[in-house]
Amino acid sequence: MDNEYNRIVIVGNGYDLALNIPTSYNDFLMWHLKEAAISSMNRPYNDDPLFKIKHTPYNNKDQIKSNFESCKEIGSFLNYFKRNFKFEYTSAFFEQLIDQVLDTNWVDIENIYFNFLIRNLKSIQKSEPLNRNYEAIEELNTQLDFLKNQLEKYLIDVQTKYKISSLESPMGSLHDELNEKLTRDQAYIMHKLHDTEIGNPNKIVFLNFNYTNYLKQLAFSRWPGNIIINIHGELNNPKNPIIFGYGDDTHPMYESLENEHNDVVLKQIKSFYYPKTHNYHSILGTISDKPYELFI
Repeated sequence: MDNEYNRIVIVGNGYDLALNIPTSYNDFLMWHLKEAAISSMNRPYNDDPLFKIKHTPYNNKDQIKSNFESCKEIGSFLNYFKRNFKFEYTSAFFEQLIDQVLDTNWVDIENIYFNFLIRNLKSIQKSEPLNRNYEAIEELNTQLDFLKNQLEKYLIDVQTKYKISSLESPMGSLHDELNEKLTRDQAYIMHKLHDTEIGNPNKIVFLNFNYTNYLKQLAFSRWPGNIIINIHGELNNPKNPIIFGYGDDTHPMYESLENEHNDVVLKQIKSFYYPKTHNYHSILGTISDKPYELFI
């Protein structure tokens, strides 16, 4: 048929959240604090690079753990946490993450990281190029690497605990719509053609920004011909490791990072990791293949 076209569907974390999967950064940060607190009850030292935590011996550790589990939002958890444990931030970066969660019930880890990176860089640039000390940025990078590793552990745990059924999923009707041509009015707006002049999309390409495999489970259940490009990597896949860091290389300060000529300031910039897999070239190939629709 003439008028062939592809369809690109951009998928973000709203997809997993719509499945009632706890994959927000809020969920992750509260999990990390809980895990650290429980661990601290079993050993006399703290090995978390983001905070110090200490407890005094408790008679009923099971009750403590049960109380942790009953806390469903981070504010109530922190109140209980600080009453029962000696707690001290050792990372201003992590402290700001928690403050933003408490203030807005939402947090952008990568954007806050970038703000700290730029703040540190401006301070470093007050020295002559040959005398610049990048230890503060190296420490910040270490903290983000630690959080990235913990995030992967958390999401692997979530993926193990939370199962979905394609038959019961609220996304079933959405996937039907994504695999079919647009209605008459929509088709005209998108293609300037009557819907009788176009067929279903030639191929559906999901550009997936999530690390989990829930999209794969549902997208392939009834539509095995769909293509998923996991642009930010996948859990437990060394051939497509997760990419976590700052992604906006159009930021006014980005050029300053490149001009620093030091790898440490660019270590957590996403665009440097895209060429290590075929994902980026795959989406470019889809864009250049034939006309395409873009769904978000």
